[in-house]
Amino acid sequence: MITELEKMERAKMYIDKMCEGINPITNEYAPENDTINNVRISRCLFYISEILEKVIQNGGEVTQVVKSSGGSRNLFFITDEQLDRLSPRENSCYANDIADDIKAVTAENNTTKFQGTWITEWLVSIGMLMQTEKGKCATEAGEAIGVESQLRQSIQKGERFVNLYSPEAQQFIFDNIYAVVDFHYTK
Repeated sequence: MITELEKMERAKMYIDKMCEGINPITNEYAPENDTINNVRISRCLFYISEILEKVIQNGGEVTQVVKSSGGSRNLFFITDEQLDRLSPRENSCYANDIADDIKAVTAENNTTKFQGTWITEWLVSIGMLMQTEKGKCATEAGEAIGVESQLRQSIQKGERFVNLYSPEAQQFIFDNIYAVVDFHYTK
């Protein structure tokens, strides 16, 4: 008799193969136009694989709630339909504006609210932003995707970097939202 943990391990094996564009039943590469080769589907599968790995490492136990001093809330998630409703603003905006757009489409999920800091911390982790004594600023890679850093004067903090995200940078974040969320929960 197969255990629940063994079922999870088999499911993860199938998902991992699909992440690589391989049909898990035939072990053959799927055609380029196959659904599993769609970049959004592939990212979703990688995300699910990472979650399954954590559950397997946890002995098959699923934890769904994050405890905090303010009570407990379900972990943040976004559905593919909600992700499809996200579109970049016409002009550059701040990370908190992007987070507000994400919160607007996920409000019905009753989860932890997506935060702008999740975006900036993830961008630092992948080398798109770097921490300086004047705050986070775009690297060459960040500038290449459309992040613009401007030095501004603050009465309280002095000269600080402010980052603006072009429509292209906003789309980059939407396309990588699963990686942003995963980084937030695993850092």
